Amino acid sequence: MTAQLRVVDGGPSDETVMISVRQILAGRDLMSMATYSTDLGPHVNSAFFAADDDLIMWFVSERTTRHSLNIAAEPRVSASVFLDPPTYGEGLCGIQVWGTAREARQDERAHAVAVLRLRFPSFAADTKVLEGFLNASLPSTFYRLEVSELTVLDEPRFGRRVYVRAAVAR
Repeated sequence: MTAQLRVVDGGPSDETVMISVRQILAGRDLMSMATYSTDLGPHVNSAFFAADDDLIMWFVSERTTRHSLNIAAEPRVSASVFLDPPTYGEGLCGIQVWGTAREARQDERAHAVAVLRLRFPSFAADTKVLEGFLNASLPSTFYRLEVSELTVLDEPRFGRRVYVRAAVAR
């Protein structure tokens, strides 16, 4: 399945915004993701990620990290991916996403490997590591962030400080 965008407040076409989103996601290896805990409050972490055609952002983390524990208790998350601007404050290009995250199910792990290997060819190159990821026997495991809404800031494409909101349809 391939995700589609529905621009919320008019502006650029859905297809043009999707091109921008895919280029921004392809231009950065790390995302900053915010999670929340009722006892400790908000938490931000950085994670290597790869996005598939359905705008699922796949990442790896240990189950015992603060953000993984937060996701287990409260799956709603937000994340940001921004490209380095050519000049301070000019030509800004990035996205903010909102959605739900969870540990990948058994039937999703092979897909997670494939998506991550497209982005990071050496990912789980060792056979034992690969087997550990596929059977979930490692301290680290796959997580998926299913994007439901996003805001794009792509000044080279849409103009200065034009924020485009879109919902994701699957």
